[in-house]
Amino acid sequence: MENLLTQSVFGAENSVTIGIVTMVLFIPVLYVLRGYCKEGAYALMKKSATKESVITVAVCLSAFLGFVILIHSSYALGHGDRTVLLYFRENWFFLSAIAMLLFFYPVKYWEKKALARVKKAPSINATDAFATVLIYAGTLLAVITGFLWIHNGANTDVAVERLICVLLLSCPCAVSLVAPIALMSGMEKAEKKNIQFKNGASLENLEGVDTVYVTKKRVITQGQAKVDGVFAVRNNLTEVEVPYYFAVLASMMQKNYYFARKALQDRCKIWKVTLLPVESVTNVELEGVSGSVHGNRYFAGTLAYIAKQNIPVTTEVKQAYEEFLEKGKSVVLLANAEEVLMFVAIYDAVKEESLTAIRTLQNMHTKVVMLTEEDEVTAKAHGTFFGVNDVVAYTTDAKLTELIRKKKEQEQKVAVFGMGCKEATIRIGDFSDATVRIEGYQIQKLVEAVHISKEVMRYMKGNMWFLFFYHALSIPISAGVLYNRFAISMHPIIAAGIMCLSAMIVVGNTLRLRKE
Repeated sequence: MENLLTQSVFGAENSVTIGIVTMVLFIPVLYVLRGYCKEGAYALMKKSATKESVITVAVCLSAFLGFVILIHSSYALGHGDRTVLLYFRENWFFLSAIAMLLFFYPVKYWEKKALARVKKAPSINATDAFATVLIYAGTLLAVITGFLWIHNGANTDVAVERLICVLLLSCPCAVSLVAPIALMSGMEKAEKKNIQFKNGASLENLEGVDTVYVTKKRVITQGQAKVDGVFAVRNNLTEVEVPYYFAVLASMMQKNYYFARKALQDRCKIWKVTLLPVESVTNVELEGVSGSVHGNRYFAGTLAYIAKQNIPVTTEVKQAYEEFLEKGKSVVLLANAEEVLMFVAIYDAVKEESLTAIRTLQNMHTKVVMLTEEDEVTAKAHGTFFGVNDVVAYTTDAKLTELIRKKKEQEQKVAVFGMGCKEATIRIGDFSDATVRIEGYQIQKLVEAVHISKEVMRYMKGNMWFLFFYHALSIPISAGVLYNRFAISMHPIIAAGIMCLSAMIVVGNTLRLRKE
């Protein structure tokens, strides 16, 4: 029995035995994984360069060569030609075809899983373009390699073996995984932090954002404005007149799109005064409003609005106005046609973590611009207080949409956080589409999202550098440049294994991103 096993596996006739056994094994494997070959054949018919087409060509060549050697060996065995049998004593080409299909399976598994999650992204398009170039270059190099081996006196089977090895190691299986696996890992990591990216493109685009527009209300501040103080300007106002004029102010500001309307209403409830009917209303959106209450004409709004009505404002009022603005507070004034009657300081508590997040974004070389509904003077004063790079006053959805459109025309990447949607979202590039959703109006989540995006791109670049050196070393070795000097060559089974190993190294390295 031992002698029979030795002769059948290691003897001169083992080419026939191995060929038949491996061919029998190859048929069911080919049937189960026939989908890959169908994809490759379809790509070849369309003259499209894909990794499936490369694998299909390599499998066909290997199987064909194994079949030819099996026929040749069987003929030699029948005629007692031991010389031929010794030359073809190891017919492993069917096994090579099996290895190619089996090793290609995990590559397709991870690619399908990742692409189902991230869809398309610019980096995927870029790596696909690079993969196409690599396929064409590798195919050309494989053909040249086979020709040179034949030209230097090698047998056809040896030349085809070298050609197959070069094809396999130039196949961009790992390259095609770099972007989708990194984006998928980044999206899964973000979800653990309650950050949901719409797709891979939104995650990738966030990395290149150079300007972030954030709303003052709810993002930088708590979004719960309160009356911080009521200050009478006319000295002879009585204790009855102060609540009355405050009710006039609160009633008039209900007619204007002003962020502190609720704060004024709440103070009216505390003082137990009711809002008054306002007639003949003239409203200047986001600036001020004029109207008649009990037959008297009043003006309410910002200092700039009051000044436009040619109502005198004392130096003391201007100084107090500026001091409140410098402390991050807003001020609304009430005046009649002759003078300013009172002003009210409104304060929305600042989120300390938001100020820290703003500084973090700036340290990441990202410009932070504050969006506010208030006037230019108030916006600039608050912008200085919060430490942002710039401000946009009198912000409306229409104004912001036009601003983003202009930035897009200038090829600038911008993100908007906290405006244009009822829920907390980050909008990248196109203001009309929410691309990142987060839990609450927490700007620190925006910082985390940017950090994840930068991590993903760093992993992509690292993996591409690894694959550059991998292809630069493995392809020449598979072509046989070390054979004459060191007698080092490569079998297609080894080449298929290395191809799969490189892809799994990329997958394993990138999946670490989810745990960091």
